Amino acid sequence: MKARTAVANQTRGLLSEYGIVIAQGLSQVRKRLPEILKDAENGLSASARASFSDGYNRLVDLDRQIKGTRTKSKRSIAAARVGRNSSLIAYCDEWKRTTAMKSEE
Repeated sequence: MKARTAVANQTRGLLSEYGIVIAQGLSQVRKRLPEILKDAENGLSASARASFSDGYNRLVDLDRQIKGTRTKSKRSIAAARVGRNSSLIAYCDEWKRTTAMKSEE
């Protein structure tokens, strides 16, 4: 997540050198940068526009990676919970059998 924040902050800083200001926050960069790239009248050179476009694509890629990591983490946590619950159920079933056998004696 640090890399994503760094890309967003670097983009904001470089845009400010062109007199283009984006408010702080990833959501602001995600929202405004495509608008800025489409605006042919904002004074960005073709090479600057290409660089900012690359930065935006990098930001989108990092968003996907982070989302994928979070999804995998949630699945791992859910699987661990199922495993613990299965173990608990097996323990309870064994306890019931043992208790039932002792009460029959």
